[in-house]
Amino acid sequence: MSLIETLQRAEPRKGMFFLAIEHLSDPIKIKEFYKEYVSYLREHGHSHLAKTNPAKAARRNMEYIFPSHNKEIYYLWLEAIPALSAKFHHK
Repeated sequence: MSLIETLQRAEPRKGMFFLAIEHLSDPIKIKEFYKEYVSYLREHGHSHLAKTNPAKAARRNMEYIFPSHNKEIYYLWLEAIPALSAKFHHK
């Protein structure tokens, strides 16, 4: 079972990225989630960006969500996914 499936079984009505932010604190698991999330967007994404550049779509989704979370969570994810730093800086 994938990490995304495991998270979604815990709370099926909540979005997978919100679940990941709330439940993942290990950088290795965060990287694993990010890879799965990019693959998920490539296969199931509805937008043109998700289908043509799923990594960029994943980062945009993250950039949209992170301002509503605390800095510690952002920096934890930044450690695991350095590409976030190029576009997003927590205020």
